[in-house]
Amino acid sequence: MQGLLLAGVRLPDGAPAAALRVAGLSLLERALFVARDAGVTSAIVVADRSLHAGLRSAVRRKDLRVDLDFADPAAEQDRIRQELAAGGPVAVLQADVAHTRHASPLLKNARPGDVLVDEHPAPEGVPEDLRLAGDRAWPGLAVLGPDRLDGLLVAVARAPAHGAAPMLEAELSAGRARAVPVPGLAWQAVRGAEDAKAARRMLFRSLVKPADGWISLHLNRPISLSVSRLLVGLPVHPNHLSILVFAISMAGCACVAWGDHYWLPILGAFLVQWGSILDGCDGELARLRYQGSLLGAWLDNAGDDLTTVVYSVAVAVNLARFDHSPLWTWVGAATAVFALVAIAVSYSYIVSIGSGCVQDFPSNIERAATAQTPLRKLWGFIAYLSKRDTMDLIFLGLTVLGLLEIISTLFFLGAAATCFVFVKRRLEMRREATAGVPPSCDEA
Repeated sequence: MQGLLLAGVRLPDGAPAAALRVAGLSLLERALFVARDAGVTSAIVVADRSLHAGLRSAVRRKDLRVDLDFADPAAEQDRIRQELAAGGPVAVLQADVAHTRHASPLLKNARPGDVLVDEHPAPEGVPEDLRLAGDRAWPGLAVLGPDRLDGLLVAVARAPAHGAAPMLEAELSAGRARAVPVPGLAWQAVRGAEDAKAARRMLFRSLVKPADGWISLHLNRPISLSVSRLLVGLPVHPNHLSILVFAISMAGCACVAWGDHYWLPILGAFLVQWGSILDGCDGELARLRYQGSLLGAWLDNAGDDLTTVVYSVAVAVNLARFDHSPLWTWVGAATAVFALVAIAVSYSYIVSIGSGCVQDFPSNIERAATAQTPLRKLWGFIAYLSKRDTMDLIFLGLTVLGLLEIISTLFFLGAAATCFVFVKRRLEMRREATAGVPPSCDEA
């Protein structure tokens, strides 16, 4: 699919609005990433020639993987038509509108002639040039066939700042295009500093995950988002944060293992808790700045899992040193074995499917949280407690109370249960594969 990015809107000082930087990317870069993830491989940015230099300088990222060209719609309509004529459907994006990553699947699934429409736009903040009939608004996304581009190019050439929406409204009224409602789509047109602040707030709100538990939603995520706000404009790569978080967690584990019997383990548990909180920052920056990668996913997941294993061993080492009982040495060793087996089972599967996300292993644990039977509800509650954000906070409280024995016991029970579930599920998946049944989480 090809892309046509409309970037003719000017700021009050005459600069291109699409060159404004919001949350680590220019609006034009963000629009190009949205288009890329929707399947666009080449794109033309259309704007008055006097804006081209500013727009070119706004594209700093070298990993776009989109062939990019710039054209003046008033002087180069024939060239634009020729380049887009043979390429099939054309994704049309208003480049001065900020979208979240959720816009890409909508654009990818749209058919030629689909105009995405916000039927309930905010009463304020929507420029008049993006409003449609019936109190609707155009959020700057559409897919048109090459034969429908002539009218759009003419309209944009005549009125670079507000020609697209009236032309699309005419197409909708004439039945030559279809209005596709997009309820819940977050978008923000940016025409100045206040709009840029609103877009930044919108983008950060979009980072909250539906799967975030109570602890993550009310403690970890607000803190990690505050840190990410400070880092998003700095040259800090998400992978660097993953390594830093792992180092903080390992320092905490060292304090737990080799410290005294009380104060240093508390410091260690506090550091591990902070590692859990800051663990959200790498993913937040990766999603905001489109810097996600397979390496990054592995660094994040492997760091989390290794932290859990080392933390459990550190608690057992502390207990063995001060209780002088071989029991905790065996408990720690057994916990590590169970945990490493579970990691090996899940990692072998996600490697086989080319993923780096442990959530892609269909263990059925997450789905159990929504099950209706009492036993499965209990299992779902246990699965919630096993989340790192919840677990690390509970362990911090138990460390303050001096109850390392309970922590070690919980580590052992959790590792044993996870190992059993993962191994059982992996064997089931192999039997299903032999029988030709695709792996699924619907049997929990």
